[in-house]
Amino acid sequence: MSKRFTCSEKWDDPWFRKLPVKYKVFWEYIFTKCNLIGIWIVDLETASYFIGEEIIENEVFSFFNSKEKERISKISNGKWRINHFIDFQYGELTPNNNLHKSIIRMLKELEDSGANEGLISPTGKGNSNNKYKDKDKENMSHMQEFEKFWNVYPKKRSKGQAEKTFSKLKLDKQLMETILAAIDRAKISEDWQKENGKYIPYPATWLNAQGWKDEIICDVKKVIKKNESLAEKYERELKEDLNK
Repeated sequence: MSKRFTCSEKWDDPWFRKLPVKYKVFWEYIFTKCNLIGIWIVDLETASYFIGEEIIENEVFSFFNSKEKERISKISNGKWRINHFIDFQYGELTPNNNLHKSIIRMLKELEDSGANEGLISPTGKGNSNNKYKDKDKENMSHMQEFEKFWNVYPKKRSKGQAEKTFSKLKLDKQLMETILAAIDRAKISEDWQKENGKYIPYPATWLNAQGWKDEIICDVKKVIKKNESLAEKYERELKEDLNK
């Protein structure tokens, strides 16, 4: 079982102080029994056994949630989610952190399964965790954009460092398009083609230097000639195959 941060200030919180003893214990129970993203598989019978008193679902949501704050939410498939658990335990998720990668993957799996398709609020108010879902999606999107970058960048070296550098970018759609377009132009530049790409910088180095802002000079005639040579080679090989 993984270790968890706990808020010592909860003992000064009027909400927690006013809870019946069994629900104080139950709060601690689900907090330690949930998974890495704050999802608890509902088993009130076992919880009641360990706590020594019966835990009743309606009472749980009545005590834990209010108009001001909803601390837990129902999701499909007999699971409850502790709202704000991820933000409290991990802060802002970053794709270059190995633990955070697991968290992001689990959130993506939950979303793909449809279980995270709008958290079900017992009070009928709908999704009460949009802020945190949006942050999760933002981190997943950043990771997906990095994979696009990695797939097109010709030198596959030091991926971890490149991912760390990429995560620091204030990325938006326009910047991503600029980066990808700059790589396409750089690929046909003389510097990047020289000696089979020997002088292509490592991806992290290129990102740190904001290489997409470089003025890239390429010999268009050489590129056209090279493409024509490939076409001629293809045509020659095709003719040879037909003559066999």
